[in-house]
Amino acid sequence: MTIGPTPRAASAWDWLTGKHSKRSVTWLLLGPTIALSCIGVVMVLSASSVEFIGGAGSFSSLTSQGVYAVVGIAMLFWMKTWKRQTYRKLAVIFLLVSIVLLALVVFTPLGFEINGGRRWIRVAGLSFQPSESAKLAFCVWAAYALNEKLKTRSYGKDLLIPVVLPFGGILVLLILLGKDIGTVLIMLTIIAAILYLAGIRTIYLLGTGIIGLLGLVVMAMQSGNRMMRVDAWLGNCDHPADPSINTNKVYSR
Repeated sequence: MTIGPTPRAASAWDWLTGKHSKRSVTWLLLGPTIALSCIGVVMVLSASSVEFIGGAGSFSSLTSQGVYAVVGIAMLFWMKTWKRQTYRKLAVIFLLVSIVLLALVVFTPLGFEINGGRRWIRVAGLSFQPSESAKLAFCVWAAYALNEKLKTRSYGKDLLIPVVLPFGGILVLLILLGKDIGTVLIMLTIIAAILYLAGIRTIYLLGTGIIGLLGLVVMAMQSGNRMMRVDAWLGNCDHPADPSINTNKVYSR
């Protein structure tokens, strides 16, 4: 009787973990990224098509979002060729630029509000969400910062600085001021995942996570726009101010 995984299963596991080839790990990262990008374009089309009926056309958002997805994937393959030293040199610059852009969204006329959240910025006729690039910039910078700090410090609470304070806290605060609760949740999850992988005790993460989640729930309950979406999902479709919420409720089911 054979004890342990079969040779085929062991070979598949070695491929998944990149034991024999770094190429397998590369495609394990690229595959889900490309798949999620395609799924995201379809979901945006589903959510916005009803708003463009009789206007630009139900599939107008597919063109713009599809172009952005293709450009993003092309940049992904280009950045894959960068050396590690390049990321280290650019990590701090990316982070500081992200903080400046988020501040411009919140405190200057360049930022504007859509659906109850001030998360967009318009420059030279081009609009985008700085919080999206801030997530990537923070991941790259935090990996670099922790790598440098672990050379002189042990695993533990010392890792909270500077990942959580000040830079993680600044990003979360600026996004929170823009009333983008969804991105705040994602940022908090990223921070928790980075600290967990760096070796901080799980009990600290669970305690702060529960407190933060309760605070975000209270904030969401005070937002009329978000409660309207929750009501529509629960079956209350009488929202003439935003008919797309009513229509998209069908898709969410």
